[in-house]
Amino acid sequence: ALIANGKYLNKSRYPSEGSLNHETIWSIRWTSTFGNGWEREPTIEELTTLQFKDGDFDENFDYRNAELVIYHEWDESFVSINEYDYVNRKFIFNKPCGHPPGSFGNQNYVVYNTKSGMSQELSWYWDKSENVIYIKPDDAMTAENLEVHLPLHKSVISMKNVKDIVIENVQFTECTAPLIAAQFGAQMIPGAIDIESGYNISIDNITVKNSGGMGIRANGRNIKINKSKFEILGAGGIWVGINDEFLFMSDEEIEDGCSSKIEECNVERTGIDFFASIGLFGRHANIINNSIKNAPYMGINAGGNGVLVEKNIVSNVMKKLN
Repeated sequence: ALIANGKYLNKSRYPSEGSLNHETIWSIRWTSTFGNGWEREPTIEELTTLQFKDGDFDENFDYRNAELVIYHEWDESFVSINEYDYVNRKFIFNKPCGHPPGSFGNQNYVVYNTKSGMSQELSWYWDKSENVIYIKPDDAMTAENLEVHLPLHKSVISMKNVKDIVIENVQFTECTAPLIAAQFGAQMIPGAIDIESGYNISIDNITVKNSGGMGIRANGRNIKINKSKFEILGAGGIWVGINDEFLFMSDEEIEDGCSSKIEECNVERTGIDFFASIGLFGRHANIINNSIKNAPYMGINAGGNGVLVEKNIVSNVMKKLN
C-alpha cells in the first residue's frame, strides 16, 4: 500500500481495465471444497508456470519488478516472476499459486508494478532494482505539497492467546500486506488489528482506514465489534472466526455467550488489492444492523451455529469474483 496526501494510491496495472488472458489449461475436476479439492494434486510445475499469449509482452519486458495476480474462481494468487522465457512464452513464478493457472476454466490475470502500467492518475510503481517509487499525480498533487506514507507493518495490534481485551475510541491506518496467495476470503491477509485465539474481546467505536490489509482479523470466541468504521482497505473489512471452521459450538457454549457479535458497523470500499476479500465475515456470530458497500466479492459471509443475521444493508458487491 502507498498513501499520498491522504489518498490510497493504486499500484500500476496492465491492462488498466479488465484483464489479460493466458493459454494455460488445467482440466482436472474440482471435487468440492469439503471433498479434498482437486481430483489429482497439482504438481509444483503446474502451480508455478503460466503460458502467456503471443504479442502480450516483448523481449524487454521488465519481469523482475512485475507482480502477477492470477484469478481462480473465488480467490486469486499474487506471485512474482522468477524466470521469463520469452521464446517459449512462459512465466515461472517465485512460489506456487493457490490453484493452478487455468483452473476452473479461468484464464484471466493482471500484471501489477510495471512502469508501463502507470496509465492512470494516482497510480504508483516501485522499481525494485533502483529502490525508487514513482507516482503519477493528479492535478492537486505537486512536488511541493506531496506527502507520502509507505506502510512497513502488517498490523498495528497483533495478539495471540488473549482474553478480556478492550479496544475503543481509536483510529488505525496505513498497514501493508504480504504478496501471497490470500485464499478464500483473503483470510491469510493480516488485519490492522490481528487476534489469534482470543476470548471475550470488545472492540468499540474504532476506525480502520487507508490500510493495505484487513481491518480486523480476529479468531476466537465471544468477540464483540460495535459501532466501528472500516473503509478504503486492500483486503476485507471484518473477519471474525474460530480456529477450526468445522467445529460447532455446543448449546451450553451458546447459552454462555460464546457467540461473537458484530453490530452497527460501516464497511465500505474494501478489497481494493485482494479481490477475494469479503466485506464482513462472521463465524458463529450475530451480525446485526451493519452497512456493507462496494466490495469485489461477497458483502457478508456467515456460518456455524448460534448465528443471527438481520437488519443489514448490503450494496454494490460481487463486482470482481463470483
